[in-house]
Amino acid sequence: MKKIKSVVAGFASLVISVTVLAESPRIMSVWLKDGNVQTFNVSEVDSVSFGFSSLQQSPDNLDSWTLPPVLNQPILLTSTSQGNEYVEAGNRFSQDCFSRLENKKGPNIFFSPISLQFALAMCANGAEPKGTSEITELLGFKEGSVTERMDNTNRYYNNVLLSLLSPRDSITFKLANALWVHEECYALEPFLTNVRSNYYTTVRKLDFEGHLKEAKDTINKWASIMTDSLINELSADINDLTVLVINNAACFKGKWNRPFDRTYPGFFLAKDNEKQTVDMMRTTEIRPYKETDDYEMIELIYGRPTSQDGAQSNLNQVDYNWGGGSSTSQGGTLSNGGEGTYSMLVLLPKEGKDLNEVFDSINWTNVSLERERVELNMPKFKIKNSLSLNLPLQALGIRDIYSEYYHAVTPPPARPIIQVSDIVQDAYVSVDEDGTEAAAVTTVVVVAGGAAFQQKTMNVNRPFGFVIREKTTGMLLFMGKVNKIEDVSEEN
Repeated sequence: MKKIKSVVAGFASLVISVTVLAESPRIMSVWLKDGNVQTFNVSEVDSVSFGFSSLQQSPDNLDSWTLPPVLNQPILLTSTSQGNEYVEAGNRFSQDCFSRLENKKGPNIFFSPISLQFALAMCANGAEPKGTSEITELLGFKEGSVTERMDNTNRYYNNVLLSLLSPRDSITFKLANALWVHEECYALEPFLTNVRSNYYTTVRKLDFEGHLKEAKDTINKWASIMTDSLINELSADINDLTVLVINNAACFKGKWNRPFDRTYPGFFLAKDNEKQTVDMMRTTEIRPYKETDDYEMIELIYGRPTSQDGAQSNLNQVDYNWGGGSSTSQGGTLSNGGEGTYSMLVLLPKEGKDLNEVFDSINWTNVSLERERVELNMPKFKIKNSLSLNLPLQALGIRDIYSEYYHAVTPPPARPIIQVSDIVQDAYVSVDEDGTEAAAVTTVVVVAGGAAFQQKTMNVNRPFGFVIREKTTGMLLFMGKVNKIEDVSEEN
């Protein structure tokens, strides 16, 4: 039996190893971090040639595996004025984009701004200077030359990636990046080096022209593995003109710090005034809470950081350069009295108030809540949607990449014009009495041509919004609006 090539890609949370044999069947094995192995038949999803005759770089340069450092302790990003500015800029962009999104197939919207930001940051490395400037400035990097802004962007998102991949509060958070290059093209420097060294991106060749279905099936299989099967099929328009696909996958799984006590049949008044019978969750706890004339808001915390002896975990001291100066994070306990670094904020507009208007009015980076005893009644829910991001991004100022995109890959000989044709996000969330599962895959397609408390009651029985955030910085990871409780199949 002749072994042709072993292709290996690595991530902090898992390692993929693909061995292509001359004989069928070909088996892809996926080694998870806990040592378990998953396998599937490559011949069913992949007719890709893993030979490298068309590469102008060596196979090792393109396909050798890249691993982020092994992180055994929680790492929080340094709270500096420069770092806070980047987080706030990213959150402003997230909220501006979210307010422009439309789910044409359902009443609810779920979106991962952090997944989009990673995909755009990678994309910016291959754009023309104007396109790079449009993306980096929108993400908050406005100082210095275009090259300096790109360097700062890469450095910042590398820090964010390492922080989010570090173990925290028994929360599973996976981030993975991939480039899929047309087999007749090759990735250009410095694009290739930047996306691999800063984003730990795996790079593979696919035959989009001769074996389109198999190429799409391969990308879908990657998305499924990276999201623990929460997202199994991507909706982006990948076609025979495709020369490059850029993917980011984000997957979050967290248990509530204090689970809900019970569920019961309850009622939810949907946006269309339909009265729905739903599974309502109930709990009474002292929680961060706020009530105004316009809304109620409550914070639900994930996980609880403890060491083996039950004491609070401490932070690593890690040097971070946010771009524009370096600093060192200070060791100490996790935020909010050890009650976790991830949380969900649930926003319930007062009756008669518009959810969109109230949601857009919130400064999600700096939310001030007081601890109150609250009886919370909230429905279990799931959302699955596919969101086109082209028009919202163009409205926010990202335009040049849609007309020219020449610094990522070489064009096929017969098709010299390269441009971004589609940016799409597929997202899924499930919230129940135990916790939350959330996942998103963003696809960029490039084509050629404590005191005495008075108890409050919060009944989330009408349209509401929510965000999932990293608490220590306020960074928004996922955002959603629930106008109706839907029956969402788990088979994506």
